[in-house]
Amino acid sequence: MARGLVILSSRYVGYATEGSLLENETALMFDIGNMESAAQQAIRLYNKNLFARLSYNGRKLVLSRYSEERSIDQWEEAIVRLSKLSIREAWQDHSPTSFEAS
Repeated sequence: MARGLVILSSRYVGYATEGSLLENETALMFDIGNMESAAQQAIRLYNKNLFARLSYNGRKLVLSRYSEERSIDQWEEAIVRLSKLSIREAWQDHSPTSFEAS
């Protein structure tokens, strides 16, 4: 996306979690296993206006969300949050007992 590539993807489990694959905004989507729909979406990319819009939106999203500066800011925030926790607090949510079945 950072280089203007348009994403054509299935709606796999979790695709929306990160919020980068926005249907008809930054990507074209199709149902898993639906090759006819995938082909129809690929054909839509011959529309130069659609391709340009998806390309522009995807690049804009990546540059705003994944820049070096933004990455450093996010790492700094995470380190500061962790530094405020005691080891016991930090481990509490990730201890083996927290994954046991109730």
